[in-house]
Amino acid sequence: MTKIINLSSQWDEALERSLEILRKGGVIVYPTDTVYGVGGDSTNLKVVERVYSIKEREKNKPLLVMVSGLKMLLEYFEPTGKELLAIQRHLPGPYAFILRTRKKLLFGEKEVGVRVPNHFFCRKLCEELGNPIITTSANISGNSPPVELKDLDKKIVERVDLVIDGGRLKYGISSTVVNIREKKIIRRGYYDFSFNDY
Repeated sequence: MTKIINLSSQWDEALERSLEILRKGGVIVYPTDTVYGVGGDSTNLKVVERVYSIKEREKNKPLLVMVSGLKMLLEYFEPTGKELLAIQRHLPGPYAFILRTRKKLLFGEKEVGVRVPNHFFCRKLCEELGNPIITTSANISGNSPPVELKDLDKKIVERVDLVIDGGRLKYGISSTVVNIREKKIIRRGYYDFSFNDY
């Protein structure tokens, strides 16, 4: 049976156990600022494939990754000046920006969506792991993303190595995914995005 750890009352254990699992190539469910996410080390191909399998997601549908902050983002991505301006204005927060990769992530895509969640636990996980972490909603593909633990599909719980219970989440709607270069909103989430300033 998959272990569930309460973040508010067991912070140290939640962080320690999550990192232990991620470093061993495991997959966890964790709270973000938007919806519950499922993921692991985005530089580990077996982890990437497992996340697709857990979600029953088609491999032609891309995944997002999250980073601890601007320093890690610049280590793994090559934003243009315009992209960097948008990032600095909107992150951390409920946005993901499609950026050119500097290092191999996921299946080696040249462009990947990246988030800096407005959630300290997520950023701390990435910082301690040292790599971007896959961040995709913790639901079976096509179903509604969970915003609190009672919404989490039992199939997902059974398929992962650990679940972190962070209570009801701040925004409760998926992130807005933005392609600055092409001036496209890939997915509308909690906040809209205007290209007028870019």
